Amino acid sequence: MATWNDKPLLVPKTVPGDQVRVHIESLIEGRYSGRVAEVLSPGPTRRTGPCPHEAECGGCSLQHLTPETYITFKQTTLSEAVRKAGFDVGALSLHVEFIPPATRRRVEFSITHDDSGIASLAYAMPRSHQLHPITQCLLLAPALQQWVANNAPVLALCSALPIIEKIHLTLAAGDHIDMLLQASRRLKPEELEKLNQAAPTLGAARISVKGGTRAASMVFQEQSMLVRLGQYNVPLPAGAFLQASEQAQDYIANILKESVPTHTVLLDLFAGLGSWTFTLAGQCKEILAVEGEASYMQALARASGQQGLKHIRHLTRDLFQQPMRKEELNRFDAVLLNPPRTGAKAQAEQLTASKVKNVIMVSCNPATFTRDARILQQAGFRLTRAVGVDQFTWSAHLEIVAIFAR
Repeated sequence: MATWNDKPLLVPKTVPGDQVRVHIESLIEGRYSGRVAEVLSPGPTRRTGPCPHEAECGGCSLQHLTPETYITFKQTTLSEAVRKAGFDVGALSLHVEFIPPATRRRVEFSITHDDSGIASLAYAMPRSHQLHPITQCLLLAPALQQWVANNAPVLALCSALPIIEKIHLTLAAGDHIDMLLQASRRLKPEELEKLNQAAPTLGAARISVKGGTRAASMVFQEQSMLVRLGQYNVPLPAGAFLQASEQAQDYIANILKESVPTHTVLLDLFAGLGSWTFTLAGQCKEILAVEGEASYMQALARASGQQGLKHIRHLTRDLFQQPMRKEELNRFDAVLLNPPRTGAKAQAEQLTASKVKNVIMVSCNPATFTRDARILQQAGFRLTRAVGVDQFTWSAHLEIVAIFAR
């Protein structure tokens, strides 16, 4: 943070003590925003990031920090989230688990074109919608890094079909790649034919396409797409959400298994495909998984049925529009919340009015974690454990797993 023309100037990717030349980009609500054009003299906690795209890419905002400074930043993020929620940080043994780079199993690339119409993979630049072409990403698991290094057929297709705007990749079980192409509109028959012809060369075991507002449709498959959740293989819908890395999923799973007693009647809210439902299936008497995305619940139902897990039930329900009411919550021994970045304010409020005594929160946003945890704290819940999981390496984000009881 600096000042310019007597107004605050926010410059990402700087550290205290930096002397930098800055390009001023915008003035919004009385605050300037800029980017580093040149580092004239580095501050004591600056390092050169390992990625060649570090300066231009908006995905990694903290590569320029020394390892010691980075660790302190993440630990402070956790402790401040807990403190602001109203809990005594000194009474807790807070821990951050650091997941290494080269483990991320899902990624979304944008497609940019040069003046000749040649396509490139791209990420957005810092605090901008402008795209920067990239040739590698150190965050990705080895199979995805290899795909990036051998993507000429994909870029040829995107050059021929400029309506393709994004490519979503997910690494499924067995390191099979699931690809979802997002187009600006529905593909015409001749465009779909080009895609069908190119599909076997694109390096993915399954390819789907989504045009405009239409649902994704599969155009190629040479391998069933499954993902391991707990001890079970679950069908993977195209573009489905997963924890960013399998290592983080396993680490969080171990915390949950330690925190949920056997024979628990559990409510798993924002359940997704059932990452935690299947993790806890072996120790719970009954689990009700609730999720708003119907395709996720269909995959969960199919997997639990095939595995004979009769104690797992499911419900498709938009928990933002229709949170579980206190009357519905009262019969559960514990409730697990795994909301998206917007958090679960309405659901937390219903929980405080219920008879539920045990709540587990898996949050990917420290800000909404603080808001929702404070709602629980004001209703008499105690925080017995809080762990940060740094699966968003070199970014300001942090996953927080918290155990509450009253």
